[in-house]
Amino acid sequence: NILQFIQLETLVLDNIDPTYLKNILKHAISLLKLSSLSIHLIDFIKKTTDLYLQILRLPKLKYCKLNFQTMNHLDVSSTSTNILSPIEHLILQPFFPIKSFKNLLSYLPQLRRLSVHIQHDDNNNEINFSPLALKSLKYVSLKFHHFNFDRLEKIIKNYFQYIEVLHITTWDDPEYLNAKRWERLILSYMPNLRIFDINHTGLSRKCQDLVNDFYSPFWINKGWFFAHQHDMCERQSNILFNKSISVKTAR
Repeated sequence: NILQFIQLETLVLDNIDPTYLKNILKHAISLLKLSSLSIHLIDFIKKTTDLYLQILRLPKLKYCKLNFQTMNHLDVSSTSTNILSPIEHLILQPFFPIKSFKNLLSYLPQLRRLSVHIQHDDNNNEINFSPLALKSLKYVSLKFHHFNFDRLEKIIKNYFQYIEVLHITTWDDPEYLNAKRWERLILSYMPNLRIFDINHTGLSRKCQDLVNDFYSPFWINKGWFFAHQHDMCERQSNILFNKSISVKTAR
């Protein structure tokens, strides 16, 4: 029945059963004006690789938002395809495996805005982070759980050379509070960055010493000032960086 709506531009599938999704997307490829797609599944999905590839093949899609839980890990890392999706704004609320991150980006040459929750890699295997020139990518929002800063650094160096806005939410690794390391990354690999926001939750006995490094001329000259806010009731120390960085640490 979806083929009766050939002028359809926006499709929202809310609380849909995954068993119907494959057929819907199979026919949606014929909707030549479909530019916006939002999917929220009510149950787990088993074959996420097929789902992603079906969506990437939609010929006019500009905006895509996906919200579901999966029973297996996506594996597009071994998928050989010449797909070049027209998607410009992508929001992935399910966990996305880091080993497939580079392959996903390679399918999205026109991507401008990206929001993704990256899955922790328990094995810490070596991953291919070969460079991609994503000249259209300006806005990035990333969420990590138990994801070390070294891997984020590789992602930034290889994919984020042109971004202007960076939002990061992360846990654990205190290296995310290393102001000097951030300064080197921004100067060398994100020269166009104008908005920098990071929310970090973790244990750090040297919290105050780390925060003091954000008083350097580099941060002040950019106008990225901040103020401290402490919440001792929850045995946590919250450090709020106004307009630039939001860092949360627990004692």
